[in-house]
Amino acid sequence: MGSHTHNSGRRVLLRLLAVLGGTLLAIALAEAALRLGLGGTPHLLTKRSLRPRGQPLVMYHCYDSNPNGEMAPAPDTGQGAWELFQLTLPPTPLPVARLRETPFCVRYDRVQTASGRRLRGPAPSVEPPAGVRRILGLGDSFAYGEGVPQHRTLFAQMEALLGPAYEILNGARPGDDTHAEVAALLDLGRQFHADRALVVFIANDIQLSESLRQRQSRIYDLINIRDKLLQDEQAKAWPAGRLQLAQLLGTRLALWRTGRSTIQWYLDSYDPRHNSENLAALAQDLAALAQMPGMRTVLVLYPLLEGLEGRYPLQPIHDRVAAMARAAGLPVLDLAPAFAGMRTSSLWVHPTDHHPNGKAHAVAARAIVDWLRRQVPGFL
Repeated sequence: MGSHTHNSGRRVLLRLLAVLGGTLLAIALAEAALRLGLGGTPHLLTKRSLRPRGQPLVMYHCYDSNPNGEMAPAPDTGQGAWELFQLTLPPTPLPVARLRETPFCVRYDRVQTASGRRLRGPAPSVEPPAGVRRILGLGDSFAYGEGVPQHRTLFAQMEALLGPAYEILNGARPGDDTHAEVAALLDLGRQFHADRALVVFIANDIQLSESLRQRQSRIYDLINIRDKLLQDEQAKAWPAGRLQLAQLLGTRLALWRTGRSTIQWYLDSYDPRHNSENLAALAQDLAALAQMPGMRTVLVLYPLLEGLEGRYPLQPIHDRVAAMARAAGLPVLDLAPAFAGMRTSSLWVHPTDHHPNGKAHAVAARAIVDWLRRQVPGFL
Protein backbone atom coordinates (compact mmCIF):
# COMPACT_ATOMS: atom_id res chain seq x y z
CA MET A 1 0.00 0.00 0.00
CA GLY A 2 2.80 2.39 0.98
CA SER A 3 4.72 1.60 -2.22
CA HIS A 4 1.61 2.22 -4.34
CA THR A 5 1.02 5.59 -2.66
CA HIS A 6 4.67 6.50 -3.13
CA ASN A 7 4.54 5.65 -6.86
CA SER A 8 1.29 7.61 -7.32
CA GLY A 9 2.81 10.66 -5.64
CA ARG A 10 5.89 10.36 -7.81
CA ARG A 11 3.78 10.20 -10.99
CA VAL A 12 1.84 13.32 -9.94
CA LEU A 13 5.09 15.14 -9.22
CA LEU A 14 6.54 14.14 -12.60
CA ARG A 15 3.39 15.36 -14.36
CA LEU A 16 3.55 18.67 -12.55
CA LEU A 17 7.21 19.04 -13.47
CA ALA A 18 6.38 18.21 -17.09
CA VAL A 19 3.62 20.83 -17.16
CA LEU A 20 5.91 23.39 -15.55
CA GLY A 21 8.71 22.56 -17.97
CA GLY A 22 6.36 22.83 -20.94
CA THR A 23 5.04 26.16 -19.71
CA LEU A 24 8.54 27.55 -19.23
CA LEU A 25 9.53 26.33 -22.69
CA ALA A 26 6.45 27.97 -24.24
CA ILE A 27 7.24 31.25 -22.48
CA ALA A 28 10.86 31.06 -23.65
CA LEU A 29 9.80 30.40 -27.25
CA ALA A 30 7.21 33.22 -27.18
CA GLU A 31 9.78 35.61 -25.71
CA ALA A 32 12.32 34.63 -28.36
CA ALA A 33 9.72 35.16 -31.10
CA LEU A 34 8.92 38.63 -29.79
CA ARG A 35 12.58 39.60 -29.58
CA LEU A 36 13.15 38.33 -33.14
CA GLY A 37 10.06 40.15 -34.39
CA LEU A 38 8.27 36.91 -35.30
CA GLY A 39 5.28 37.11 -33.01
CA GLY A 40 4.31 40.75 -33.01
CA THR A 41 5.68 43.52 -30.89
CA PRO A 42 4.64 45.03 -27.57
CA HIS A 43 4.80 48.47 -29.16
CA LEU A 44 1.90 49.60 -31.34
CA LEU A 45 2.51 52.62 -33.54
CA THR A 46 -0.49 54.89 -34.09
CA LYS A 47 -1.37 56.64 -37.33
CA ARG A 48 0.30 59.86 -38.43
CA SER A 49 -0.83 62.80 -40.53
CA LEU A 50 1.03 63.71 -43.74
CA ARG A 51 0.35 66.90 -45.68
CA PRO A 52 1.86 68.42 -48.82
CA ARG A 53 2.70 72.02 -47.96
CA GLY A 54 0.63 74.50 -49.95
CA GLN A 55 -2.16 71.99 -50.73
CA PRO A 56 -4.63 72.38 -47.85
CA LEU A 57 -7.29 70.23 -49.52
CA VAL A 58 -5.08 67.12 -49.63
CA MET A 59 -4.14 65.09 -46.55
CA TYR A 60 -3.00 61.57 -45.70
CA HIS A 61 -3.22 59.32 -42.67
CA CYS A 62 -0.34 56.86 -42.58
CA TYR A 63 -0.04 53.56 -40.67
CA ASP A 64 2.67 51.04 -39.83
CA SER A 65 0.69 48.14 -41.36
CA ASN A 66 -2.11 47.53 -43.86
CA PRO A 67 -4.30 44.88 -42.20
CA ASN A 68 -7.25 45.13 -44.61
CA GLY A 69 -5.36 45.78 -47.86
CA GLU A 70 -7.23 49.08 -48.30
CA MET A 71 -4.30 51.45 -47.96
CA ALA A 72 -1.85 52.58 -50.63
CA PRO A 73 1.92 53.02 -50.50
CA ALA A 74 3.04 56.35 -49.07
CA PRO A 75 3.39 59.13 -51.66
CA ASP A 76 6.79 60.20 -52.95
CA THR A 77 7.91 62.90 -50.55
CA GLY A 78 11.10 63.51 -52.51
CA GLN A 79 9.32 66.13 -54.58
CA GLY A 80 7.98 69.32 -53.00
CA ALA A 81 7.64 70.17 -49.32
CA TRP A 82 5.83 67.90 -46.89
CA GLU A 83 4.84 67.94 -43.24
CA LEU A 84 4.49 64.88 -41.00
CA PHE A 85 2.76 64.95 -37.62
CA GLN A 86 2.37 62.54 -34.75
CA LEU A 87 -1.28 62.72 -33.71
CA THR A 88 -0.79 63.79 -30.14
CA LEU A 89 -3.05 66.50 -28.74
CA PRO A 90 -2.00 68.93 -30.19
CA PRO A 91 -0.15 67.25 -33.12
CA THR A 92 3.64 67.07 -32.85
CA PRO A 93 5.81 67.71 -35.96
CA LEU A 94 8.11 64.87 -37.00
CA PRO A 95 10.93 64.68 -39.56
CA VAL A 96 9.47 63.58 -42.90
CA ALA A 97 12.15 60.86 -43.04
CA ARG A 98 10.22 59.03 -40.32
CA LEU A 99 7.43 58.37 -42.81
CA ARG A 100 9.21 55.06 -43.44
CA GLU A 101 7.84 53.92 -40.05
CA THR A 102 4.26 54.33 -41.35
CA PRO A 103 4.49 53.49 -45.07
CA PHE A 104 0.79 52.66 -45.71
CA CYS A 105 -1.45 55.66 -46.33
CA VAL A 106 -5.03 56.74 -47.00
CA ARG A 107 -5.51 59.91 -49.04
CA TYR A 108 -8.27 62.44 -48.42
CA ASP A 109 -9.23 64.77 -51.27
CA ARG A 110 -11.48 67.58 -50.16
CA VAL A 111 -13.50 70.37 -51.77
CA GLN A 112 -13.81 73.86 -50.30
CA THR A 113 -17.40 75.14 -50.28
CA ALA A 114 -18.51 78.76 -50.48
CA SER A 115 -19.06 78.85 -46.71
CA GLY A 116 -15.60 77.42 -45.96
CA ARG A 117 -16.80 73.94 -44.99
CA ARG A 118 -15.08 71.07 -46.80
CA LEU A 119 -16.66 68.09 -48.52
CA ARG A 120 -14.83 64.82 -49.05
CA GLY A 121 -14.78 63.53 -52.60
CA PRO A 122 -15.14 65.09 -56.05
CA ALA A 123 -16.53 68.61 -56.41
CA PRO A 124 -20.32 68.55 -56.90
CA SER A 125 -22.28 70.82 -59.18
CA VAL A 126 -24.32 73.52 -57.44
CA GLU A 127 -27.54 72.01 -58.76
CA PRO A 128 -28.09 68.25 -58.74
CA PRO A 129 -27.87 66.68 -62.20
CA ALA A 130 -31.19 66.26 -64.01
CA GLY A 131 -33.10 63.22 -62.79
CA VAL A 132 -30.79 62.70 -59.81
CA ARG A 133 -31.92 62.84 -56.19
CA ARG A 134 -29.25 64.51 -54.08
CA ILE A 135 -28.83 63.39 -50.46
CA LEU A 136 -26.62 65.25 -48.00
CA GLY A 137 -24.62 62.97 -45.70
CA LEU A 138 -23.50 64.34 -42.35
CA GLY A 139 -21.72 63.02 -39.28
CA ASP A 140 -18.25 62.90 -37.81
CA SER A 141 -15.19 60.78 -38.64
CA PHE A 142 -17.23 57.56 -38.97
CA ALA A 143 -19.41 59.08 -41.68
CA TYR A 144 -16.43 60.90 -43.20
CA GLY A 145 -14.66 57.57 -43.65
CA GLU A 146 -11.48 58.20 -41.70
CA GLY A 147 -8.95 55.49 -42.46
CA VAL A 148 -10.52 54.20 -45.70
CA PRO A 149 -10.18 55.31 -49.34
CA GLN A 150 -12.98 57.35 -50.87
CA HIS A 151 -14.70 54.48 -52.72
CA ARG A 152 -14.91 52.41 -49.52
CA THR A 153 -16.56 55.11 -47.38
CA LEU A 154 -20.11 54.69 -46.13
CA PHE A 155 -21.71 57.27 -48.41
CA ALA A 156 -19.80 56.13 -51.51
CA GLN A 157 -20.90 52.52 -50.95
CA MET A 158 -24.50 53.64 -50.37
CA GLU A 159 -24.41 55.63 -53.59
CA ALA A 160 -23.14 52.58 -55.51
CA LEU A 161 -25.97 50.44 -54.08
CA LEU A 162 -28.64 53.02 -54.91
CA GLY A 163 -27.50 53.46 -58.50
CA PRO A 164 -26.99 56.44 -60.84
CA ALA A 165 -30.30 58.12 -59.96
CA TYR A 166 -28.85 59.10 -56.56
CA GLU A 167 -25.97 61.26 -55.41
CA ILE A 168 -24.75 61.45 -51.79
CA LEU A 169 -22.54 64.38 -50.81
CA ASN A 170 -20.09 63.62 -48.00
CA GLY A 171 -20.48 66.67 -45.76
CA ALA A 172 -19.27 64.86 -42.65
CA ARG A 173 -16.41 66.36 -40.66
CA PRO A 174 -14.22 64.63 -38.06
CA GLY A 175 -14.97 65.96 -34.61
CA ASP A 176 -18.46 67.26 -35.37
CA ASP A 177 -21.26 66.71 -32.87
CA THR A 178 -25.01 66.94 -33.44
CA HIS A 179 -25.11 70.65 -32.67
CA ALA A 180 -22.53 71.38 -35.39
CA GLU A 181 -24.44 69.16 -37.81
CA VAL A 182 -27.59 71.26 -37.45
CA ALA A 183 -25.67 74.28 -38.76
CA ALA A 184 -24.00 72.21 -41.49
CA LEU A 185 -27.35 70.86 -42.66
CA LEU A 186 -28.76 74.36 -43.06
CA ASP A 187 -25.60 75.64 -44.75
CA LEU A 188 -24.86 72.79 -47.18
CA GLY A 189 -28.51 72.04 -47.93
CA ARG A 190 -28.97 75.57 -49.25
CA GLN A 191 -25.65 75.67 -51.12
CA PHE A 192 -26.16 72.41 -52.98
CA HIS A 193 -29.96 72.29 -53.24
CA ALA A 194 -30.36 69.03 -51.34
CA ASP A 195 -33.79 68.20 -49.91
CA ARG A 196 -32.81 64.93 -48.21
CA ALA A 197 -30.28 64.40 -45.43
CA LEU A 198 -28.85 61.39 -43.63
CA VAL A 199 -27.20 62.17 -40.30
CA VAL A 200 -24.91 59.54 -38.74
CA PHE A 201 -24.77 59.59 -34.95
CA ILE A 202 -22.18 57.90 -32.73
CA ALA A 203 -21.93 57.85 -28.95
CA ASN A 204 -19.44 60.73 -28.67
CA ASP A 205 -21.77 63.18 -30.47
CA ILE A 206 -22.99 64.76 -27.25
CA GLN A 207 -21.51 67.75 -25.48
CA LEU A 208 -20.03 67.19 -22.03
CA SER A 209 -20.36 68.60 -18.56
CA GLU A 210 -17.22 69.90 -16.87
CA SER A 211 -16.92 66.81 -14.67
CA LEU A 212 -17.10 64.51 -17.69
CA ARG A 213 -14.47 66.55 -19.52
CA GLN A 214 -12.15 66.24 -16.55
CA ARG A 215 -12.47 62.45 -16.68
CA GLN A 216 -11.45 62.32 -20.36
CA SER A 217 -7.75 62.25 -19.50
CA ARG A 218 -8.23 58.85 -17.84
CA ILE A 219 -9.98 57.18 -20.78
CA TYR A 220 -9.61 56.79 -24.53
CA ASP A 221 -12.45 57.26 -26.98
CA LEU A 222 -12.70 53.58 -28.15
CA ILE A 223 -11.64 54.88 -31.57
CA ASN A 224 -8.08 56.25 -31.57
CA ILE A 225 -5.45 54.69 -29.31
CA ARG A 226 -2.82 57.40 -29.24
CA ASP A 227 0.92 57.02 -28.73
CA LYS A 228 0.92 58.72 -25.33
CA LEU A 229 -1.73 56.37 -24.00
CA LEU A 230 0.19 53.35 -25.29
CA GLN A 231 3.43 54.59 -23.80
CA ASP A 232 1.80 55.37 -20.46
CA GLU A 233 0.11 51.98 -20.26
CA GLN A 234 3.31 50.18 -21.28
CA ALA A 235 5.24 52.02 -18.60
CA LYS A 236 2.68 51.04 -15.95
CA ALA A 237 2.25 47.48 -17.20
CA TRP A 238 5.76 46.14 -16.54
CA PRO A 239 9.07 47.60 -15.40
CA ALA A 240 11.53 48.39 -18.18
CA GLY A 241 14.04 45.71 -19.11
CA ARG A 242 11.89 42.70 -18.18
CA LEU A 243 10.29 40.06 -20.39
CA GLN A 244 8.75 41.47 -23.56
CA LEU A 245 6.01 38.85 -23.31
CA ALA A 246 5.05 40.13 -19.87
CA GLN A 247 5.15 43.70 -21.17
CA LEU A 248 2.89 42.76 -24.07
CA LEU A 249 0.36 40.99 -21.85
CA GLY A 250 0.52 43.72 -19.22
CA THR A 251 -0.10 46.43 -21.82
CA ARG A 252 -3.09 44.56 -23.21
CA LEU A 253 -4.51 44.14 -19.71
CA ALA A 254 -4.00 47.82 -18.92
CA LEU A 255 -5.73 48.86 -22.15
CA TRP A 256 -8.60 46.50 -21.38
CA ARG A 257 -9.04 48.14 -17.97
CA THR A 258 -8.94 51.58 -19.58
CA GLY A 259 -11.57 50.39 -22.05
CA ARG A 260 -13.89 49.39 -19.21
CA SER A 261 -13.49 52.85 -17.67
CA THR A 262 -14.18 54.41 -21.06
CA ILE A 263 -17.44 52.50 -21.49
CA GLN A 264 -18.65 53.71 -18.10
CA TRP A 265 -17.67 57.25 -19.07
CA TYR A 266 -19.79 56.98 -22.22
CA LEU A 267 -22.76 55.64 -20.28
CA ASP A 268 -22.44 58.45 -17.75
CA SER A 269 -22.47 60.98 -20.60
CA TYR A 270 -26.10 59.99 -21.26
CA ASP A 271 -27.12 59.79 -17.62
CA PRO A 272 -29.16 62.82 -16.46
CA ARG A 273 -27.34 62.68 -13.12
CA HIS A 274 -24.07 63.53 -14.89
CA ASN A 275 -25.06 65.46 -18.05
CA SER A 276 -28.66 66.64 -17.85
CA GLU A 277 -28.12 70.05 -19.46
CA ASN A 278 -26.44 68.58 -22.52
CA LEU A 279 -29.03 65.83 -22.87
CA ALA A 280 -31.65 68.58 -23.08
CA ALA A 281 -29.51 70.37 -25.69
CA LEU A 282 -29.25 67.15 -27.70
CA ALA A 283 -33.03 66.81 -27.69
CA GLN A 284 -33.30 70.36 -29.05
CA ASP A 285 -30.75 69.61 -31.80
CA LEU A 286 -32.63 66.46 -32.85
CA ALA A 287 -35.83 68.50 -33.03
CA ALA A 288 -34.02 71.08 -35.18
CA LEU A 289 -32.90 68.35 -37.59
CA ALA A 290 -36.47 67.09 -37.87
CA GLN A 291 -37.94 70.53 -38.44
CA MET A 292 -35.46 71.91 -40.98
CA PRO A 293 -37.52 73.75 -43.65
CA GLY A 294 -37.47 72.07 -47.07
CA MET A 295 -35.40 69.14 -45.81
CA ARG A 296 -36.38 65.60 -44.93
CA THR A 297 -33.87 64.04 -42.53
CA VAL A 298 -33.24 60.56 -41.14
CA LEU A 299 -30.93 59.55 -38.30
CA VAL A 300 -28.64 56.50 -38.29
CA LEU A 301 -27.01 55.26 -35.08
CA TYR A 302 -23.58 53.77 -35.88
CA PRO A 303 -22.12 51.63 -33.07
CA LEU A 304 -18.61 52.15 -31.81
CA LEU A 305 -16.67 49.02 -32.74
CA GLU A 306 -16.39 47.55 -29.27
CA GLY A 307 -17.73 44.29 -27.85
CA LEU A 308 -19.87 43.31 -30.82
CA GLU A 309 -19.34 39.59 -30.19
CA GLY A 310 -21.66 39.75 -27.18
CA ARG A 311 -24.14 42.32 -25.97
CA TYR A 312 -23.09 45.70 -27.33
CA PRO A 313 -21.96 47.63 -24.23
CA LEU A 314 -23.27 51.00 -25.41
CA GLN A 315 -26.74 49.78 -26.39
CA PRO A 316 -28.39 51.82 -23.57
CA ILE A 317 -27.07 54.96 -25.29
CA HIS A 318 -28.55 53.88 -28.63
CA ASP A 319 -31.89 53.16 -26.99
CA ARG A 320 -31.99 56.57 -25.28
CA VAL A 321 -31.00 58.53 -28.41
CA ALA A 322 -33.41 56.56 -30.61
CA ALA A 323 -36.28 57.37 -28.24
CA MET A 324 -35.31 61.07 -28.23
CA ALA A 325 -35.07 61.18 -32.03
CA ARG A 326 -38.42 59.47 -32.57
CA ALA A 327 -40.03 61.85 -30.11
CA ALA A 328 -38.64 64.69 -32.24
CA GLY A 329 -40.13 63.15 -35.39
CA LEU A 330 -37.00 61.67 -36.95
CA PRO A 331 -36.99 58.21 -38.54
CA VAL A 332 -34.20 56.24 -36.83
CA LEU A 333 -32.13 53.20 -37.78
CA ASP A 334 -29.93 51.54 -35.15
CA LEU A 335 -27.08 49.74 -36.91
CA ALA A 336 -25.98 47.80 -33.82
CA PRO A 337 -28.10 44.73 -34.75
CA ALA A 338 -26.49 44.65 -38.22
CA PHE A 339 -23.09 44.14 -36.57
CA ALA A 340 -24.19 41.84 -33.75
CA GLY A 341 -22.04 38.74 -33.39
CA MET A 342 -19.30 39.93 -35.76
CA ARG A 343 -15.66 39.77 -34.73
CA THR A 344 -15.04 43.34 -33.65
CA SER A 345 -11.38 43.57 -34.64
CA SER A 346 -12.20 42.46 -38.20
CA LEU A 347 -14.06 45.76 -38.66
CA TRP A 348 -11.24 48.09 -37.54
CA VAL A 349 -9.12 50.19 -39.86
CA HIS A 350 -6.05 49.25 -37.79
CA PRO A 351 -5.30 47.82 -34.32
CA THR A 352 -4.73 51.40 -33.07
CA ASP A 353 -7.49 53.00 -35.18
CA HIS A 354 -10.92 51.60 -34.45
CA HIS A 355 -12.76 53.55 -37.12
CA PRO A 356 -14.84 51.31 -39.42
CA ASN A 357 -12.93 49.78 -42.33
CA GLY A 358 -14.42 49.23 -45.78
CA LYS A 359 -15.97 45.93 -44.71
CA ALA A 360 -17.80 47.63 -41.83
CA HIS A 361 -19.02 50.41 -44.10
CA ALA A 362 -20.31 47.79 -46.56
CA VAL A 363 -22.39 46.21 -43.78
CA ALA A 364 -23.71 49.62 -42.75
CA ALA A 365 -24.44 50.74 -46.32
CA ARG A 366 -26.50 47.63 -47.12
CA ALA A 367 -28.48 47.94 -43.89
CA ILE A 368 -29.24 51.64 -44.46
CA VAL A 369 -30.25 51.28 -48.10
CA ASP A 370 -32.52 48.34 -47.28
CA TRP A 371 -34.10 50.31 -44.42
CA LEU A 372 -34.70 53.40 -46.58
CA ARG A 373 -36.31 51.32 -49.30
CA ARG A 374 -38.52 49.25 -47.02
CA GLN A 375 -39.36 51.41 -44.03
CA VAL A 376 -39.01 55.11 -44.92
CA PRO A 377 -41.65 55.72 -47.58
CA GLY A 378 -40.90 58.55 -49.95
CA PHE A 379 -37.37 59.30 -48.74
CA LEU A 380 -35.88 57.89 -51.93
